[in-house]
Amino acid sequence: MTSDIAFLSSAVAPTVKNKRRKTAKGGKTKRSTKFQPPLVFINYRHKKSLDIAGRLRDRLLGVFGGDRVIRDTESFPFGDDFDQTIKTMLPKCTTLLTLIDDDWLKEIKRRAKAKTFDWVVFELELALNLGVRIVPVLVNGSAMPDARSLPRGLKALATKTAVPLRSGIDFHNDVDRIIAVLEQACAQRVTATRSKRK
Repeated sequence: MTSDIAFLSSAVAPTVKNKRRKTAKGGKTKRSTKFQPPLVFINYRHKKSLDIAGRLRDRLLGVFGGDRVIRDTESFPFGDDFDQTIKTMLPKCTTLLTLIDDDWLKEIKRRAKAKTFDWVVFELELALNLGVRIVPVLVNGSAMPDARSLPRGLKALATKTAVPLRSGIDFHNDVDRIIAVLEQACAQRVTATRSKRK
């Protein structure tokens, strides 16, 4: 169903003016500090997306700062209750990035059949219920699942606009695009908040 999904193109980047400079050496992107940076939650599968999720986090840290990117293995305090930590952090987030690899849907179905708790589904369903902006990130050419194949609690995910993330030579260009989307979402949230206060 990839033909039914509108992939974000490089045309997105210019919509966020004066917020970001072109990627410098080392894959770091410089940004201005005109508004508070987005708070980003990375949702992913450890089995197949651990490495690329780590690379993505490192790039985002270089742009937004260490306290603005949430990933379970680094962001959750030792000894804290896992689900309560997620319930506390997610409502504060500007955007949740969900990394979809080629086994993503198969693993959801496998865990559902085995009646095994699925943290990926838990985080996504919570984000959808809270109204947190969700951006599907299609890893290395993975396809976006259609609504018919998704469990009931995730069907709304099928209509979200997806962005590709490739681990090869296109990685930094793809992350630049994701950064532009995150900054744009943050700016829109700030504008909406100010409008409500008037």
